[in-house]
Amino acid sequence: NAGGDLQAALNNAKCGDTIQLQAGATFSGKFIVPAKNCDANQWIIIRTSSPDSALPAEGQRATPCYAGVASLVGRPAYNCSDPTNVFAKVERQTPGDGPFEFANGANFYRFVGLEITRPAGVKGSARLMSILGTADHIILDRSWLHGQPQDETRNGFQMSGGTYIAVIDSYFNDFHCIASTGSCTDAHALTGGVSETQDGPYKIQDNFLEASGEGVMFGGGHATKTPTDIEVIGNHFWKPWQWMKGNPGFVGGPSGDPFIVKNHFELKNAQRVLVENNLMEN
Repeated sequence: NAGGDLQAALNNAKCGDTIQLQAGATFSGKFIVPAKNCDANQWIIIRTSSPDSALPAEGQRATPCYAGVASLVGRPAYNCSDPTNVFAKVERQTPGDGPFEFANGANFYRFVGLEITRPAGVKGSARLMSILGTADHIILDRSWLHGQPQDETRNGFQMSGGTYIAVIDSYFNDFHCIASTGSCTDAHALTGGVSETQDGPYKIQDNFLEASGEGVMFGGGHATKTPTDIEVIGNHFWKPWQWMKGNPGFVGGPSGDPFIVKNHFELKNAQRVLVENNLMEN
């Protein structure tokens, strides 16, 4: 329930358990997702307490509507006749990466129906989800990951060191780094391929992906392996026009400096990649 100890729940969870987070509640902190040595028959599920009937069906994209947000300025309209918050929010209120970090060896976790973010005004350029070492069989499903309109948030999910990772039916927005006065240069919704372990397979399917640097990027830093077997299918890549200085409604950093805007999709190091049926705009 609201006010409960999410870290204790993660620590005490057994393979096959489901941890339900009270819909509409906010769980604040840095949460380490521990290694449990689970298997394909015993996933640990971390999800909203809302029933499946309150969420989009599997295979349909979640939007901020499910967190009670009817629309986002400058973004494509999404169908939201009844903006009701059925998600649980997880955030880190202090500088640094988080709220979720996967401990080395974490495996067989599925996240469903969560809003994962950081509050406005927190300094530094965080990664909302990241892997400490290696992790495998992680699914992020029908969730909303976002930064704040003027703050820096560097990554939605830093997947380096991951194998069998899926990000599906989810919504990512407001990942950006600020020119001149910021603490980062390249922001991503999803990134990987900077690892000394084998990365992949990865499935990135049916997501809304907005980042000032790249919506999806593999490579770009020290690595001894090549990320392999990557599917990027049916996603909507987007950059809002209000990020362009001089446009009506311009939004940049608190200093007035614009965000560092680059491209939608980039590979510096990858092999066996399928990019199919994506819409890339602006």
